[in-house]
Amino acid sequence: MRMKFTGRVPPRLRHADLERVERISLTLRHQTGRVVIEVSDSDVTPPQLADTDVNAESGRGLMLVDALSKEWSYFLPPSGGKTVYCVISTDEPAQMSAATPEGGVRDR
Repeated sequence: MRMKFTGRVPPRLRHADLERVERISLTLRHQTGRVVIEVSDSDVTPPQLADTDVNAESGRGLMLVDALSKEWSYFLPPSGGKTVYCVISTDEPAQMSAATPEGGVRDR
């Protein structure tokens, strides 16, 4: 269900409106040294990392996931649909660099 932006505040959603919209679920799992992010929907189409044009208005989501995560993939749960997941490291590097007031980086 798409609502056209008219410059006015859209009407509040009612429960009946939400029943007609596809559910997408988000699960966050904290494990030692990492966070696992899972997004599930009813579509079984595998995610594809696209080579997005610089002027494209969409298609960068998975590119960002690929750049920022340690790993990502997907699986098809027995209940149907698909779950795309990524792993974000929470480990601090052994020695971090500190930014200087001039915008440069100095070693600690």
